[in-house]
This record gives sequence, C-alpha cells and structure tokens, in this order.
Amino acid sequence: MTNSGADADDSAVVAMGPLPAAVATPLSSARAAVLAQLAEADGQPLRAQQIAKALGQHVNTTREHLEGLVADHLAEATTEAPRGRGRPATLYRSMPGGQMWPIGRQYAALADVLVEQVLESVDDPQQAAFRAGQRWGRKLLDGVPEDATPQQAVDRQLAEVGFAPERTAPGEWHLHRCPLLAAARRHPEVVCNVHRGVVATMLEGLGEPSEVKIFPFSEPGACRVTALPTPTLVTEPTLVTEPTSTDHPAEESASA
Repeated sequence: MTNSGADADDSAVVAMGPLPAAVATPLSSARAAVLAQLAEADGQPLRAQQIAKALGQHVNTTREHLEGLVADHLAEATTEAPRGRGRPATLYRSMPGGQMWPIGRQYAALADVLVEQVLESVDDPQQAAFRAGQRWGRKLLDGVPEDATPQQAVDRQLAEVGFAPERTAPGEWHLHRCPLLAAARRHPEVVCNVHRGVVATMLEGLGEPSEVKIFPFSEPGACRVTALPTPTLVTEPTLVTEPTSTDHPAEESASA
C-alpha cells in the first residue's frame, strides 16, 4: 500500500541542532512587510493569498517574497492537509528567531579563525572559552531590565544576540539558532563553552548561580541548555556531547 503525503512527511528526517542565525541580507520594504505578516500571525501558518490580500500585493509577488524568506531561513513552508480534489495549498510561517539580529558571514569566518587560534595557543581551550563567555555575559548584564527574573533575562539577552531561545522548562532552554553555527559544528568544545559561560555568568550576576550544561546538536532543530541552581558558580568546563539515559532518555530510545 502506498503511503500518503502525510505519512511521508511524518517519516522525514529532521536535522539535529539549530539553524544558523538570521542571514545578513537586507530586506526590501515589500519583503519585510510579508515577514511582518507572518510574525503577527504568532506561529499560525498563512497562505500566500491571505498575505497578498492583506498587503494589496499580487499573489505571485507575495509568493516570490515568501520563497526568498524561506531561502534565507526566515520562514518555513509546509503543505496543507488535503481537502478533496486539487493540489493542497502551501502554508508559510515565520521561523523562530527569524527577526533576530543577523550575523554576517564575514564575522562567522572570523569566529572560525579565533577558535583555531585558541586551540593552538592555550593549554586549556575549554576553560579559556568559558572565561571568554563570562566576559560576554557580564557585558550582557548591562542591558537587563530591572524587573526581569534571572531566567527571563537570559531569554531576552540570548534572543537579542541571535539564539532564538525557547524556555521549555524552568532552567532549560532550546536554542533554535546559532550565530556561530559553522564554528560550533567543528569545535563545540570551544564555542559551546563560550555560550555556557554567558548563561552561567548572567544567572550568577542576577542572584541565581547555577551549574550550566550544554547538549550540542541534541534536539531536532536545536541545542539544549540546562541550569541547575547551586550555591556558587560552577566554572569547570561542562559540555555534554552524548547525554546519558538519565539526562535525556529520548535520545537513548532514538539510538536503540
């Protein structure tokens, strides 16, 4: 028996780990207006015809803008469930972090070079990376609103620098984008410890010292970060590349 389109979609392989941060491609006013329509829908998928009608655009023009947003990882396209005869409509929605501050490719290349330099010039690259993250975290503390809780502050600041964080539970985040994705894939022990230092230092600076762990590329479309409150800041490098069954039972079952 032939599988339906819906069955085929369910069996599709989802890449582990986050997307790159939003690309540094300037948007025209017309394309930005299309993206704004998607963002205002708050995650609900829209048809091209709906957006075209709202903006007074020709539907073919709207489709062109939508395809460009999909290519730039600012939106995603899915197929509507069949409703009888005819081709199912294509639906669009904004991607998590799609309107975040973009990092240029030249800065991503610079990050790669700096990571290589750290690996070659220091005895303990992971500890050096964590200390760099501490410095970054202290700078980010300057922009925290006075009424924000420690975890709300982490949400806000990670979003502003392009991680598209989603707090999935108290002390746990999924990072759907990574400003330094290429470098992180090659050297997670350095890049991810920088990010760990950022989160740990922010939480400590806001009165919630925690043991922070990062699980790189552990989730479909995201990395996972956990923060367990502790009496004092934990400064030893903690990078979990293969979560244990107690830390992440879903991964064990997936690999079984």
